[in-house]
Amino acid sequence: MTMFEATFTITALVESDGQGYHAFRVLEHAVPLDDADFFSLLLRMYEQDVSRTVQVGDDLRVYLHLDLPPREIEKMLHVREDGQFEAEGIPEPTRDLQPLIASMFEYYRPHVQSGDVLTISYQVQRH
Repeated sequence: MTMFEATFTITALVESDGQGYHAFRVLEHAVPLDDADFFSLLLRMYEQDVSRTVQVGDDLRVYLHLDLPPREIEKMLHVREDGQFEAEGIPEPTRDLQPLIASMFEYYRPHVQSGDVLTISYQVQRH
């Protein structure tokens, strides 16, 4: 039974910048972000919000979803007593999730097209 759950989500409409590169519109009236700025936003949300919420013993689900055609990837991690994350497919426990987040984002980059909606969620579960 989950006693506490917090979800941090960013949803972006993918556009083209007119030069063949992605532009991610996170806010309706804001300037769209390029790949580097969008990735930086994902890391900043993790560092400023998620990492301050997650505690020893928690589970953390990192989830990326493209709307059409539906495509998704997720990674379930567990926070060990020493504060490091462990998960299937991660060769050794780590405190640094930047490489994992980067690899998940890079996995999607070739599949993202203008008009797609990309959702990234960090879900903290405390038992």
